[in-house]
Amino acid sequence: MGPIPFIFFVTQMIQNTWIVTNTEDNTLFLLGQTKTEIIASEGPRSMVWDPEKHLLYTTNSLANTVSIIDLTTGSKIDSPQIFDDPRGLALTSEGFSLYVVSKNTDEIIEVSTQNFEVLNRYKTGKSPRNIAIDPATDTFFVTNNGDDTVSILRSDDSHTIPVAKQPYGI
Repeated sequence: MGPIPFIFFVTQMIQNTWIVTNTEDNTLFLLGQTKTEIIASEGPRSMVWDPEKHLLYTTNSLANTVSIIDLTTGSKIDSPQIFDDPRGLALTSEGFSLYVVSKNTDEIIEVSTQNFEVLNRYKTGKSPRNIAIDPATDTFFVTNNGDDTVSILRSDDSHTIPVAKQPYGI
């Protein structure tokens, strides 16, 4: 039996193609009419897709990077290294900002999708893992595995609430 994929991401927007990350051999597989293998950086984990630009962003926790992959060509464009154990990802609905969970610094790093310049940093609870955005209210929800909380971040208010032990997905 081959390596077991760690996390997978499915979208119907890419002509019924499944995208599977495999942390064992640092690859991504595009599974549709054909099978395409893309070499990612070390430790690919979470993914988010920009449907307008046909770009896939993937965190690489062992390389401290985010891979930017062009899905029309199947090639990796770049892997900026500005994170410390990146985990979850979220993209704004208009695709201008990417939010990256930086586990070892207990923060969310907002970067521009145009040039990957850091726009802002937001403190979270201890050992954050994943992030979700409510686009209607611009509210961020972040699971914090190290202190059993979820951070709720808004421009006018930020707080954490206790949840079940070691939350991961959201």
